[in-house]
Parts: sequence; structure tokens; C-alpha cells
Amino acid sequence: MSVQTARISALETYDIRFPTSRELDGSDAMNPDPDYSAAYLVLRTDASDEPEGHGFVFTIGRGNDIQVAAIEALRPYVVGRRVDELCADPGALARDLNNDSQLRWLGPEKGIMHMAVGAVVNAVWDLAAKRARKPLWKLLADAEPEWLVSQIDFRYLSDALTEQDALELLRRGHEGRQEREWQLTERGFPAYTTQPGWLGYSDEKLSRLAKEAVADGFRQIKLKVGDDLDDDIRRCRTARSVIGPEIRMAIDANQRWDVDEAITWTRALAEFEPYWIEEPTSPDDVLGHAAVRRAVTPVKVATGEHVQNRVVFKQLLQAGSIDIPGCARQVFAEQIPGLARRHSQRTERLCSALASVGLALAGRARARIVRVIGISVGRSRVLRLGNALPEPEVDAPRVVGVEIEPAAPSTCCPTGRHPAWRAGTPHGRGDSQRAARGRAGSATHRRNARQRR
Repeated sequence: MSVQTARISALETYDIRFPTSRELDGSDAMNPDPDYSAAYLVLRTDASDEPEGHGFVFTIGRGNDIQVAAIEALRPYVVGRRVDELCADPGALARDLNNDSQLRWLGPEKGIMHMAVGAVVNAVWDLAAKRARKPLWKLLADAEPEWLVSQIDFRYLSDALTEQDALELLRRGHEGRQEREWQLTERGFPAYTTQPGWLGYSDEKLSRLAKEAVADGFRQIKLKVGDDLDDDIRRCRTARSVIGPEIRMAIDANQRWDVDEAITWTRALAEFEPYWIEEPTSPDDVLGHAAVRRAVTPVKVATGEHVQNRVVFKQLLQAGSIDIPGCARQVFAEQIPGLARRHSQRTERLCSALASVGLALAGRARARIVRVIGISVGRSRVLRLGNALPEPEVDAPRVVGVEIEPAAPSTCCPTGRHPAWRAGTPHGRGDSQRAARGRAGSATHRRNARQRR
């Protein structure tokens, strides 16, 4: 079959879960016992010489089957489409899926359906990069500004960022692009790690992992906070004593607090010089974040992982609510850098999560690389690495110490299954396993774990 006439023949889904709650990996004040999971999809074609497109949505266990069902609801909109047309214009598919009137009613552009759309569109981007025989970051960095702008939906954004604004940003970013790409490929991209800081870890484990992180070259770690103030003070003191004054330490409350509580709690931890407080309150509370930011300076405010869509991001930036916008699970990431650049007087950095879920969550890493190369957003950006989980071999950007190293033509996800994957089956409870293994670092966390059991 001709490559030009190949069509999408199948959209396959997998319910993949890891029992991370056994050791309380990934635990925080709002999510005490997560089982890191992925609603995974593969786009297949009817041509034997065509690659596959891979995408997924990250969840933390229960509900992963619901996310899989949402992805499957999009199958009729994708199967039968010509591969060359999809890969030439992934943005058109995103607009088609987001603007379906009946599916849009389930959002609009937020929640489960929005994440499902993102997974399908990301699979098309993955397929497009493979067909071009380039890593996705390279495909985007090499793209003409006019084409990149055509991929963005500017509805609801034009009062803050017009198409012409975005085009000018990208055209200016082309100046010095090759030099910046060389620097990234030669020197890598800085990353921080949350590995020492999961809330369920004992003080001994926190200390050991913090020492290992510094020895590995990380210049920043992050601790989960928000369950018990006395425990947080003790844990922050422990971490700071281990890493010393030169290593940055961020803290993350995972939306646990009301606004006033966030201010009080952050001030109580200020003696340990946290670089930022992440998700101090509801991700939807634009004005609440602004109030926290005004009250806790010089501690910076970060959020973004749970921001629902580009409209809320726009408002967070317009209201001066955050210093550090993080790339979100529910927002099409391509729409954020231009907004952040437009409001750069209020935002210092872009931050992205590269959480190791046994899958290579390299899409956000690639987006960050593209922003540095193609938009020239500066070099003070940082990726998050959560490396508690098993990693299959993948051909994708890799984090080495504090650097992310762009690799050869790749997929965004592995093509084989890691032995820890549980695909297509209901996931068993982890309560009895948690009872036998691991010790929570927070007294309140331990009490809550006992109550659940």
C-alpha cells in the first residue's frame, strides 16, 4: 500500500497500572496512596511499512478504566483517516475532537474527555515524528513558525496572545536557534528530583535519597508537604541539613490548603528557604494563588499540573498569580509558552514534570527543549524527574544526573511492555501490601493509612 494512501486502521487501548502504593512512592498530602497508572493507546495503520503512534494519560489508579473508556469513545473520529493528512496537521484533529458538540458538553475542554483528546492528539504527534524519522522535539524545533502557529487554537487567548504575536515570537526565536540546539545537545537540560521527598518516606529514606540526589549532580530537590506542620518542619530541617545551603529545595502541597492556611504554613517553613511552594491551594483559584504569592514572597509560587485548560493558565498569568507555570496534564502544552513569554515580566521560569511511571513521559521534556531552541525562553528552565519507578528501555530524551540528553529518532512511549505493567485487567488493592511494607514519614500520614486499612 502506498504511504500516501495509508489510513489509521485501529486505535487500541490498554489499562496499565503500577503498585506504587506498596512503598508509598508518589505519596503526598492529597494523594496518600497512589498507584501510578496510564490509560495507554496505540494508533495502527493499514500499511506494513508505517510506524505506530503512541499516547497515554497519566492517572493514579482507580478511574484508569474510565479514562480508557473516554479514549475509546474517540475511536470513530480517528480510525479511517488518512495518515499523511493527520500528520501534516495534528492541530486540525485536536480542533475536530474538542469541537464535537456532544463530547464538548462533557467539558468543555476540561476533565476526562479533554485528557482523552490530548492522548489521541499526542499519539498523532508521535506518529508524525516517527514518519519524519526525527525525535518529536527536533520535528517541532525545525518547523517553520507559520506551521507551528497553525497548530494552536487561539480561541479564548486572543486578548492576551494573538496569532501575529505568536508568529513574531517564533520568528525572533529562530535567531540563534542552531546555537541553542547545539548547547542543549552538548550540555543537556537541567532537572530536579522529587525522589527524596515523597510524603510516605521515613526520615532515614529521605536523608539517604537526598544525599544520593546531590551526589548524582542534582542542584534541586522537592519535598511533599501539607499533611502535618510539625512533621513538615522536621522533614524540611532534615533535608536542608543533608543537602546544605547551596542546593535548592522546593515544596509541594498538592492543593491541600485553603488560602489563609497556605500562607501560614508556607511562612512557617520559610526558615528552610524553600525555592517555591507548588500547588498551595485549588488549581482553579486564580485570585487565591495571587493572594498567596503576595503574602509569601520571596518564596515563589508554582502551579500548573492540574490547571484545566489554556483559559485558566491565561488568567493565572494575567493576574500575576504565579512565578513558575508548570506544564499541565490537562492543557495542550503548545499553548502555554507563548502566553508565559507574553507575560514574562510576571513569570520567571517554565517547569515541567518528567515523572517516571515506568513509561517515558518525554512529551513534556521535548516541549521544554523546543521552547528553549525555538522560542528562546532562556536557560533558567528546569525539568522534574521522579525516578522511583522501573524504566523500560526507550529511545527518547534521557535525564542523566541533572541533564536531559536529546536522543535519536524515537517514540514518546515504549514499544514493549515492562514486566511491572498490568494491562487490560482490573488492578488489585494495595492496602494489605502497604500494611506489610514501608513506613510513612508523616505521623498524620501513618494514622490515615491505618484508618484506610
